[in-house]
Amino acid sequence: MLEKMTRNGGNPLGLSPSLGPLNLVEFAYQWTNEADDARILAVRDEIIAEVEAAAEASGVAVGFLSSNYATNTQDVINSYGLANVNRLKSVARKYDPTGVFQRLWPGYFKLDGPPA
Repeated sequence: MLEKMTRNGGNPLGLSPSLGPLNLVEFAYQWTNEADDARILAVRDEIIAEVEAAAEASGVAVGFLSSNYATNTQDVINSYGLANVNRLKSVARKYDPTGVFQRLWPGYFKLDGPPA
């Protein structure tokens, strides 16, 4: 798939065929007590940090975050790399100069980073 993306100028995700093959990892969590939210989400973030550190230590970390599997605290857009972020912002300024899609689109992953 990455090879096919290069035919039309690449992709804004910062991924190239030379990085592959790649695997995505998704952690699924489920709990019933709302009072546990903060504790569960903190553990989730710790697990993700440990996995990312292990990938870095092993030399296999790519840094890309998939918006399909990322958490609301992860900076998906900036994981695409500075050149791609700048390109996306340039396209947004050209085709959406008033930022309608950034303001009205529900969800976390905006061009200016994750929610605070």
